[in-house]
Amino acid sequence: MLSANPTPRNPRRLKRLLLVSTLIGLGLIGVTQVLRRTGSPAGSEDKLTNVTYMEIDEYLLSEGNRFRRSDGSIDLCKVLLPIVPPPQPLPPPDQGGYLGPTVCAECHQDYFEGYQHTSHFHTSAIASRATVKGSFAPGENELTTACPNLKFHMLDVNGKLIQRVLLTSGRDTYAEDFPFGLATGSGKVGQTYLYWNEDHLYQMHVSYVESLGRWANSPGFIDGTADYARPILPLCLECHTTYAQAIPGTINQYRPDTMVLGVTCEKCHGPGEKHVEFHRQQEDAEPHHITNPANLPPERSMEICQLCHGGLPQEMIQPPFHFRPGQPLENFYRFDYNAEPAGIHSNSQLPRLRMSRCFTQSDAMTCVDCHDPHAFERGDLALFSARCMNCHAAQDCGLHDTVPPASLTSNCIDCHMPAREMEDIVIMTGSDAKNPPMRDHFIRVWPEVSREILEAWKLPAASTAR
Repeated sequence: MLSANPTPRNPRRLKRLLLVSTLIGLGLIGVTQVLRRTGSPAGSEDKLTNVTYMEIDEYLLSEGNRFRRSDGSIDLCKVLLPIVPPPQPLPPPDQGGYLGPTVCAECHQDYFEGYQHTSHFHTSAIASRATVKGSFAPGENELTTACPNLKFHMLDVNGKLIQRVLLTSGRDTYAEDFPFGLATGSGKVGQTYLYWNEDHLYQMHVSYVESLGRWANSPGFIDGTADYARPILPLCLECHTTYAQAIPGTINQYRPDTMVLGVTCEKCHGPGEKHVEFHRQQEDAEPHHITNPANLPPERSMEICQLCHGGLPQEMIQPPFHFRPGQPLENFYRFDYNAEPAGIHSNSQLPRLRMSRCFTQSDAMTCVDCHDPHAFERGDLALFSARCMNCHAAQDCGLHDTVPPASLTSNCIDCHMPAREMEDIVIMTGSDAKNPPMRDHFIRVWPEVSREILEAWKLPAASTAR
């Protein structure tokens, strides 16, 4: 079995695990579980319904071949389920010193009031009608596929949200219900959902995509199949939760009662237990046992963001959830800074920013120069453009002589950080493939984008060389 927490002594195995890890969210805590499929050997198939069961090791190492025939074609109308490993005895709950944001709110109510509206706060949540963006209304709750005999229904059954897989084979209909666990993703691009089987965590096949406004196959999942065997690794949870206790010796078993959902206060400031204990006794004392990123050197501050926005690490030095803000990230993960940055994705924003002249010509630029982590600011182009003006002059813009000054200084973003297709996120919808849009953090001059904006503003073209 693959190690749950691989070490540098197994670099090939580690690299495979890192590459198949997707940055996705969490599933629901302590609800009805799907039937465990422990009786079928790996690769076995139900003769009537084309349902196949797969071990976690085989799943991780098979990568893109899980639904391919020997001739390379896709085996449509196939359902893939996990062979769930025997659960390991649960160790005592270990919160790692994490308390959750509501405890922080006791003294920092103003910050909490703003922060609870941010995307980070909503990166994972218990799935409910309030947190799941997809519709459960008749006519809007079905996903049909490239296999005419395979479809999905999203249902609210007496308050329990489920994904129901329906596969018709001759006179037989295979049906299986998977309870929604956690909704992951803020919903800006979309949401992905996970489910619990015992204490093991798996991804669900159907996601919600905002740009489509409907249910769709999860990113990278093949249309015309049903895949419920993808395990959720600790590396995935590290960037979609504040904390989760992984069970040693397993790949995707956790203590659900220890999870602190969302990327909240303690992800950037460190575990708050000792801090809270101290200041409940000494309310007026200077801050103790907590990290303020604003007091860190710029690069050390940036590493807090780099943990989840810095691209895929090349090597894991210590298991996930061991990094603490203010510690050197290189003691936990090793990144290849000479590698070509990945495409547009939330986890590659920092490598793309590092290519920008804004960054290379600055001695101390950090993410928080442009982003207030405690406030919801998405879409406020004038606000972000004003922050550009802290370092840049409007006269330096190549469109200065063409664009009215008010327009020029109120929207730097669409010209220099356009929303572009996420190259690494592909949604299969029938014969088509969709790449959701996201802002590119490689800040630069985009002549073709500038021309499009000038046309939209009914202004003449101009040089954009500056």
